Amino acid sequence: MSSSSSTLAKDEEGVAEVVDDVTVVEATGNHRRLADDAPRDVGFVWVVTRRDGRVTHYRDYMNPEQ
Repeated sequence: MSSSSSTLAKDEEGVAEVVDDVTVVEATGNHRRLADDAPRDVGFVWVVTRRDGRVTHYRDYMNPEQ
């Protein structure tokens, strides 16, 4: 990993944290259910790992049961 650095940004869209070459984003997506057009908010987390400015690993976590 590169030199140690950490950034935390938070706004109404979610939270993003950057530590070295790893970025973690926690946010909520606003969707509508196809069956009845009911609104749904789905929480998710992205974990992105980079090396030399390129994405080397991407993980996506969400809870479709929300």
